[in-house]
Amino acid sequence: MDAALAAYDGLQRTDGPDAGLLARVAEALLAREARSQDRVTRRGAVAELAMAGAAGRPLLERLAWAPGPPHVEALEALARRGDTHAERWLRGLVDDDDPEVRAAAVLGLDVQLDRARLLAAMTDPHPRARALAAERLGRAAPDSVARRALEDAARLDPDLGVRATAVRALGSFGRDAVGALLDQLGAPEPSLRLAAVTALCQADRDAARGLVGTLLARPASSAAVEAARWLAATAPQATGHRDVDAEATLRQALASRDPALRAQAGVALASWPDAASFGPAVQEALSAETDDGVRLALARALLQTEAGRANALEALRALARASQTMDGLQAAALLAAAGDAEAPGWIAPFLGRAEPSLRQAAARAIARDAGRPDEVRALLRDADVQVRLAAAGALLSSAGR
Repeated sequence: MDAALAAYDGLQRTDGPDAGLLARVAEALLAREARSQDRVTRRGAVAELAMAGAAGRPLLERLAWAPGPPHVEALEALARRGDTHAERWLRGLVDDDDPEVRAAAVLGLDVQLDRARLLAAMTDPHPRARALAAERLGRAAPDSVARRALEDAARLDPDLGVRATAVRALGSFGRDAVGALLDQLGAPEPSLRLAAVTALCQADRDAARGLVGTLLARPASSAAVEAARWLAATAPQATGHRDVDAEATLRQALASRDPALRAQAGVALASWPDAASFGPAVQEALSAETDDGVRLALARALLQTEAGRANALEALRALARASQTMDGLQAAALLAAAGDAEAPGWIAPFLGRAEPSLRQAAARAIARDAGRPDEVRALLRDADVQVRLAAAGALLSSAGR
């Protein structure tokens, strides 16, 4: 790898940047790290290949069908993208002694043909196997046995992540699951309450409207904002339909003293069906906002509206100039994607920051959003393996555009 990078550096000095050739170097790095003996590194490399889309698919397939450590991780990535051959291969590993392999094999189980195995996986000692089984059983509706297994997991599983997955899976069971989901609205854990709101809207929107209506009638909360977002997203598309309670909840959240709640409102508004109707309220909130994270969320929401786009871009520029945090970097990345000529200059300093997470995000922003992959190549030599992987994934995906 050192020799490949040195050769590219020499070519770049004489012939200029070559994004395609640099992507081949990045692909070689990902292939090497995918064969690491460290499972976390392997998963990171495979995840970057999966995120690279069509550009990463050929290597992903080679790793999946070749013997060696990344075999199962690559099969899992392909199965998640709907590759039936990969699913069938994983199915054959369901009795493997390695709990991680056994967990991945759950992705190959069919909800009808392998119903008994999926139900058994709901009691597997490995929480990842249980979570994946819950995810698959969400496709088994209206099977009452599967629904009861998910209801039990939602109430009793010792792992919070498994419980939340089970709650979300219950959303596909319609009205039969409403009672169990209503119980989860009172769960002490916020993640379960939010999962229940989402699942209720999926299970029976009309019933959910009445059940979560009490949330909307109270002072704004995280669960209420999530309920409002889902009710708006699933509203009938008839002209002029509005959920005034949901809108009122968003306006309350925008005026909340809690910055986390204001930011959540901004995120909800970024996908609101009629974001333009909130334009003046968001602009007013943005002009008074002092929290960088909230400013970023509000500017992102305002960016979706034609009338507010200019103000949103100006707010993002101010944030990118002033903030040396992840918020400033994300603002600059949004500007780069919008074609702002100054944005790459605001992103570039983050490539040398001490925090690995900032270098990772900067690599993706420069290569993908700003379209300047050559500036990222130094990070292929980074001391942190996750930074190297992020840089390689960004280079590969940017070349595939």
